[in-house]
Amino acid sequence: MCTNLFSGAGGRGFCTGTISGSGYAVVYNFDPIACRYDNIAVANVLERHLLITANDSREPEPNCATKLKAFVMDVDRVLAVNPRDIFIIYDVLDRHFPLHGCTIDVASGIFKESKYFQSIGMNGRTHVFALSSETSDRQGVAVSFGLTETGDSYLPFAMWSPPFP
Repeated sequence: MCTNLFSGAGGRGFCTGTISGSGYAVVYNFDPIACRYDNIAVANVLERHLLITANDSREPEPNCATKLKAFVMDVDRVLAVNPRDIFIIYDVLDRHFPLHGCTIDVASGIFKESKYFQSIGMNGRTHVFALSSETSDRQGVAVSFGLTETGDSYLPFAMWSPPFP
């Protein structure tokens, strides 16, 4: 809706509106000069420029087991080349996280298949999964993430192991 604060051709005002649909809402503000025109026409132009598709039109997200298997294969491949850039590991994390709908038993079984499996522990009510490529004679990378009781991943993380002094 647009409201003119001053009358006349040079009048300036404040324009705002909301476009909403299945699972989203966009609140927009725009140049008040548009208030001189038909609000319906302005809204139609904005909708064309702010086209947002509903969640139903996306490809279905792979299940947790599929995503976790792909993550383990990907991170093992990258850790095997002993990367010198920690951002390469963060790229792997970005490709595979977040995870949703995971069960601890399934995730544990898949995660233990990693060549770099370190441990699965608890931090409060969150299961913590850890990998490490560190050896007794060279620095490596430690990778970890949490899995909540609801089956969602929490704080995927990578760091040098042992950390630089």
